[in-house]
Amino acid sequence: MKKNLLAATLGAVVLGFVSMSASAQTCAGPQMWQPPVGGETISGVSTCGGDTTATAYCFGNQDAPGPAYVFQSNFSSGRTFTTISLTGGTPSFNPVMYMSAVSGGCGTNAPCGPSGDSGFPIQTADVADGDWFIIVTAASIDSAGACGDFTITSNGSFPVTLTNFTVS
Repeated sequence: MKKNLLAATLGAVVLGFVSMSASAQTCAGPQMWQPPVGGETISGVSTCGGDTTATAYCFGNQDAPGPAYVFQSNFSSGRTFTTISLTGGTPSFNPVMYMSAVSGGCGTNAPCGPSGDSGFPIQTADVADGDWFIIVTAASIDSAGACGDFTITSNGSFPVTLTNFTVS
């Protein structure tokens, strides 16, 4: 009896973690991400099993052949990170990231903000202040259903205030 109860409890805990991660990566339930001052790397994330509600992004101009992993982040004038980079992929999965203002929605008809891929990080100076979706999905050159693991990084920087400057 105790073994059955333990197995049922462990199963419920594992199922809870799996369902939380699956529901926290969609347009309807994005993963909240606020990069800290010193930067942050999130690795081991996968688009597999992610949001499949969009057939394209950027007013329908960028195909979405595979599922997407969706983050939501607030960009404010006090941000200390200057780039968001993306790494990972395989020969059959080339991750790309699109940004869309939360006010404009997340999906096929949403307007597109800055975008990037593993060779081209998003420069955050190009991002207007406000709440943004960061959508990671397969590149339009990938096959239907393409998905895989990726790493996303904000570089961060430590704000420095010059209090005294002397030239001798």
